[in-house]
Amino acid sequence: MKLRTKSIYHPKPFEPNQYIRPHVVDVVCLTDEGDSEEVIAGRVAVDYLDISRAETAGQSIVHVCDADSQNWEMVYSSTIEPAIDFAGIRKDFEFDDPVQGLIFIHQVVLHPSLRDWQQMILDSICDMFPNETATVMIRGITELPDRELAELGFRIVAGHDVLFRPNMLKYDYTTADDPRDPFADLIVPPDADAHVLDRWDLDDE
Repeated sequence: MKLRTKSIYHPKPFEPNQYIRPHVVDVVCLTDEGDSEEVIAGRVAVDYLDISRAETAGQSIVHVCDADSQNWEMVYSSTIEPAIDFAGIRKDFEFDDPVQGLIFIHQVVLHPSLRDWQQMILDSICDMFPNETATVMIRGITELPDRELAELGFRIVAGHDVLFRPNMLKYDYTTADDPRDPFADLIVPPDADAHVLDRWDLDDE
């Protein structure tokens, strides 16, 4: 298994929402049809709000979120301390580490053969971004039970349908401590990509 990412980056943003970088992460796996045969067995839609970059450019974080989508308005209202300027993550989350960016996972499509690999996939996606970040994920878009989500560090945000994870902390599950080899131990059916493409919502990339 490997993660292949497609992203959009604006060197000189001219709209507030261009400080949010969309990513499409393909989960590419070997099939049982040969050592070199690969297919896309999963796909994840991830946005990254570079808070530090936006603030350095004089952008209001609330305006950046409002300019992008209703989903990002929800991310802002559910996780960020209410203020005209960015004042940090909500105080009732009870952690003091600085957060320089927000990762938002808003669509997950995985072939059933990846059921036991969901923790590794989500943890690895979080690791793709800087350490001083937090991840927000829409609740219910994976098949992970609450116990396994908690092992990854995701906590329920009261009153909202999202989960929240500070990425700078150590959790019960980490990819580095998983004894499995995602290259040697994971083989998927050759038609796994059809499952993904049939269920992927292009409008939610």
